[in-house]
Amino acid sequence: FFKEQLSILKSKLEQVKELRPEVVENYKQRLLNNINSIKADINFNEEDILKEVLLFSDRVDITEEISRLESHFKQLEHEFEIDEISQGKKIEFIFQEVFREFNTMGVKSNMYEISKLVVESKNELEKMREQIMNIE
Repeated sequence: FFKEQLSILKSKLEQVKELRPEVVENYKQRLLNNINSIKADINFNEEDILKEVLLFSDRVDITEEISRLESHFKQLEHEFEIDEISQGKKIEFIFQEVFREFNTMGVKSNMYEISKLVVESKNELEKMREQIMNIE
């Protein structure tokens, strides 16, 4: 059961990875549109604007979350191979980390398609959590 659910989570993450370039591009376009709409009203330094763009594009970059999720998935695969009841708590902690990464990714991306995948992933993760609780 867990391997199948983990496979679903990995698939969702792969879909997010495909959408990742759009996150920064969408943000950049929205920002440029906003700048262009107020350009006539405000006198600003282009260098300051570039600094802000770089700062915010770093904030919407979900590369780190993707990398950590991949690492957590490897940990889970390893833990699922070990056939010990005591692994339940450890797996639960990893689930918490996976949940946090998906959550952060959804917030940072600010993109409907990714938010939808995040919700679906969290739903699958919740099913896995329930199964672990039943085993313990």
